[in-house]
Amino acid sequence: MTIYDRGAKMASNSSRPPEEIVFHRYFQKLRLDLRRRFRGKQDLEDPKMEPGLSSLLANIQDVFNKDLQQQNPSFYFDYIESSETNALAFADEGYIFVAITMPLIRKLWHISEQLSYEQAVREILKVEPGIPEPWAIQAFLFATQLSFVIAHEFAHHKRGHLPSPLELHLELSHQTGSIKLQAQEVDADGLATYMVLSHLITGFRRDHSRALLTLNFTESELDEILLCSFVISVATVFAIFPAVVFDQHTLFRL
Repeated sequence: MTIYDRGAKMASNSSRPPEEIVFHRYFQKLRLDLRRRFRGKQDLEDPKMEPGLSSLLANIQDVFNKDLQQQNPSFYFDYIESSETNALAFADEGYIFVAITMPLIRKLWHISEQLSYEQAVREILKVEPGIPEPWAIQAFLFATQLSFVIAHEFAHHKRGHLPSPLELHLELSHQTGSIKLQAQEVDADGLATYMVLSHLITGFRRDHSRALLTLNFTESELDEILLCSFVISVATVFAIFPAVVFDQHTLFRL
């Protein structure tokens, strides 16, 4: 793939290299322990990818990059090879980046698959028995899950939470964090909630979701279904990134 070719041509309208090259190259510049954890841009054409997942990831990436580049032309989102479940925010060479590791992608994908077969979930979404197929429910919930994670990391950029332009922000760092950092996470959750709900309920995903799930309801009923689907999706994200348990030791460190 040309994204790994450091001699690739520069973008015609800029002196900077294309976003995907800077994205991949950033990880090659990290210290050795981080390079072992985060190995660079994920090849979505890898034959080991689950059937159907590669094209869905490419579509979500394209939608988010086009949409969020309207807010910040220097934004770029992509996936990274890694052995750990995490989401990252960082900046380099004039770009701001959001990266999601493949273990997190697969965890969300498998959780959404399990949810798609749950009768309680089908009842909440008010879908007809056997219609739609479970894969449609899985893709719908997965897109919301991933959208929330991407929007959360983008919020860290937008709100100026990264103390240094070159600092790598890890969503799951196994550290308690200060009260300030905890407040920043809540702030990022709030903006991410607004962004995802805006697209889901009043934006481009509304009609797409109605068609995907073959929902034939009034507008107010559809609002309720979409809101419930958001709660289900985000609850699973929070389950992957559990809150820190506070005791006298962690409270003291705050």
